[in-house]
Amino acid sequence: MHYTLELKNCRKVTGLSLKAVSMGLPQLQAIDVGGSFNIQPKDILHLLKYHPNTKKQLLNEIYASGLGWNETTLSTLLSYTSSFLRGLSIGFSPLLHNGSTLVSLLSSCGSTLERLGLHFIDCVDNVVLGELGGVLKELCVLDIRGCGGVSSLSGMMETRFEYGFENEEEDGNHDHDGKKMKKKKKDKKKKRNKKGWSEGGSGFDSEEDDNNNEDEGFGKQQIEEMHQRHLFVLARYSGITKKSLEETRRIHKYVLQERQLKDSSCGGGSSSNSAPLFMLELPLTCVLDGEGTGVGIRR
Repeated sequence: MHYTLELKNCRKVTGLSLKAVSMGLPQLQAIDVGGSFNIQPKDILHLLKYHPNTKKQLLNEIYASGLGWNETTLSTLLSYTSSFLRGLSIGFSPLLHNGSTLVSLLSSCGSTLERLGLHFIDCVDNVVLGELGGVLKELCVLDIRGCGGVSSLSGMMETRFEYGFENEEEDGNHDHDGKKMKKKKKDKKKKRNKKGWSEGGSGFDSEEDDNNNEDEGFGKQQIEEMHQRHLFVLARYSGITKKSLEETRRIHKYVLQERQLKDSSCGGGSSSNSAPLFMLELPLTCVLDGEGTGVGIRR
């Protein structure tokens, strides 16, 4: 059984009452206090520090938007939970104003985090999402509502697939602060502009990069496995449009066609039991209107 404490928008609840209630729930696994503005980040940190399920790695969902998180308090939260955190919501946090620092902090839970709420955080833009796509390996639900700096998901989908194309021996060797991924991108001389795309083309690797990556484990099986990692995104009030989503899907189909042609030219061919790569749909659902809340994100 999943034990959840839901106090969302309970504005009369204070830190002291939260402490009293939570300590009476020894089997607590998830907490939702979003919008309860009389609760502060320090109260959540106190709960995590002393609750028995933190040490047992069972208190793994923290939904606490609108409480005034900053880089220091978020860092402390992740120091308690990064090895097992599955759900996190820190939206409406104007004190989080450095995108690079945010990526570095969130990368510490990259091997476990499945649901993430970054709604209405000004520093979240295309570049930040592009970096997060490469470090949050298990992410399946993302809330970026109100992030006006985000106008495209192409960069994020690109880096999600770059991770899937890496050699198996490299998998799992990322440092928590994402340094290895940054070094790899530097070695490949790939710099992202403000749109979150790679320089010099469609947003995916150039032909020269493709040739240099032939030994990195590209293959049809890896690509098909990546298509099992579907991403659900809430993006109302962001800069993403239907046109930009169409462009992301077009680029995705183009790069799969290129991979298919390369595989054929190398004599690899394709399995008669599976569809051509370019027939695979982009594993992305992005909601731009008022629908979707509660479909993929419970809180």
